[in-house]
Amino acid sequence: SFQVIQCVSDIFDELSSLDIFVHCSRDSEPLGRVILEAMSSGCAVIAGNLGGPKEIIRPGLTGLLIDPRDNALEQALRKLLSDASLRHRLQRNALEYCNTSFSWKELISRFEGLL
Repeated sequence: SFQVIQCVSDIFDELSSLDIFVHCSRDSEPLGRVILEAMSSGCAVIAGNLGGPKEIIRPGLTGLLIDPRDNALEQALRKLLSDASLRHRLQRNALEYCNTSFSWKELISRFEGLL
C-alpha cells in the first residue's frame, strides 16, 4: 500500500513506518534534506538524479537515482518491491551512511574545517 505524508509534527516517526521513500521532483533541489531524513529513518530511497539527491545518494548502494522525466520511477519501484534483499541492503547502507557522514560530530568537524 502507498502512504502520502503531509504536515506532521514528527517526520521521523512517520518515515520510520515506511520501507520505500520516493522523492521524484522534476526540479533540481540544492540539498534534499527530506532525502537525508528518509535515509536516516531506514527507508530505501528512490530520487530524481538532479541537484542535491545526485550528491547524496550513491546509486545502488544507498538508494536509487532515476530520471524523473521518464518511466524509470515505475521500474525502480517494481525492482524494490520485488527484491527484498536489495531493499534491505539499501536501507542498511543508507542508515549507516547518514550515521557516519551526517552525524553531528562529522558536521561539526566539517564546519570547523571551514573556519
